[in-house]
Amino acid sequence: MLTVDFIGAGNVATRMATGLHRSGVKVRHIASRSTESARTLAGATKATAVPIDSIGRGASMVIVAVNDDAIRTILDMAQPQDNDTVWVHTSGSVGMDVFDPVKFPRHGVFYPLQTMSRGLDVDWSRVPLFTEGSSAETESMIADTARLLTPRVTHLSSDKRRQLHAAAVIGCNMAVYLWSLSETVMREAGLDFEMMRPLLEVTLERTRSLPPTEAMTGPARRGDLHTIEGHMRSLPPQIAGVYGFLSWEILKIYHPELTDRIYEQN
Repeated sequence: MLTVDFIGAGNVATRMATGLHRSGVKVRHIASRSTESARTLAGATKATAVPIDSIGRGASMVIVAVNDDAIRTILDMAQPQDNDTVWVHTSGSVGMDVFDPVKFPRHGVFYPLQTMSRGLDVDWSRVPLFTEGSSAETESMIADTARLLTPRVTHLSSDKRRQLHAAAVIGCNMAVYLWSLSETVMREAGLDFEMMRPLLEVTLERTRSLPPTEAMTGPARRGDLHTIEGHMRSLPPQIAGVYGFLSWEILKIYHPELTDRIYEQN
């Protein structure tokens, strides 16, 4: 029977451990720097909360689901007892080489492309999960475990995964930052950001049938410099700077002749 231990009891660990538990995997042990969080997750998965140095003894796999900056520290603290145990981390930006191959002869990566929170369940069937292993045998075992959560499992090297993670930050985190700027502008105009939601939903829906470069709309896409200038005059300086930079980058893609003309005029 597949048995899994977890180091970490935060958002990713919670959603991953509960998902594997529902799939019939025996989640044995949970270790976390927060004893309370470890006990809570252990209770939800019928596991046992234990110290970090007790993790991995006799387990098929240990999943290290902690913040990127903490992975190396956690691995230094770990005391693996069984060379057959596969150790993986869940980071998109940390390479597989964070594992000492002598201390962890079987190791790899188990990276879900999804944002997670303890308060919201995850539909794992829709989540792409990217794997990497220190050997073909280890890779196969990691991928088989991933398929217990989702059919969307893909091997990806550390370098490619780092690019993927950067793309996710651009497409999600930075997009949310732009939504926050939009919310600020609307609030100052006495409007509720909820009014923007139908537009955001339709915009996302357009990317289901069109690549983003074709789904793009708006004044910069049209080359409408008059509208862009009017918008920038109406915005607070910081937001106007972001608006102007992004508009310029969009113009360079769709209307390079306009950016050339602006350069000549200046």
